[in-house]
Amino acid sequence: DDTDAVVKGTWLHSISSAPFLMYNYQFVAQTPKETASAVYQPKLPEDGNYEVQLMYSADTNRSKKARIVIIDDEGEKEVWVDMSKKNTAANPWHSLGEFKFSKQKQPKVTISNKGDGGIVVADGLRFNKI
Repeated sequence: DDTDAVVKGTWLHSISSAPFLMYNYQFVAQTPKETASAVYQPKLPEDGNYEVQLMYSADTNRSKKARIVIIDDEGEKEVWVDMSKKNTAANPWHSLGEFKFSKQKQPKVTISNKGDGGIVVADGLRFNKI
């Protein structure tokens, strides 16, 4: 859930666009320089490859190029997400790809508001062991 993230900057809470986890989601407008971020650093139970999935409520005012930075065992990777695109109602999770993680170097995933327009959403992140 978004409450698991450590946030910097001014994020607002909303329930206006479903679906969302728990009680609400957080959002912030993109700016040319990063002024806000949401950082997830879960403790995974075992080493291995994981599919990282992001949950957000898609809408027409969302960023078409939201910057997500993932640090795994191989280093830092950038993933760009079009948050205006909806997934199916049966599966609101969006895959960010497969990554290798170890317990010694726990994952770090940052949702940044750096960009050229639109709203960035932080709602949920999950790691599925492959």
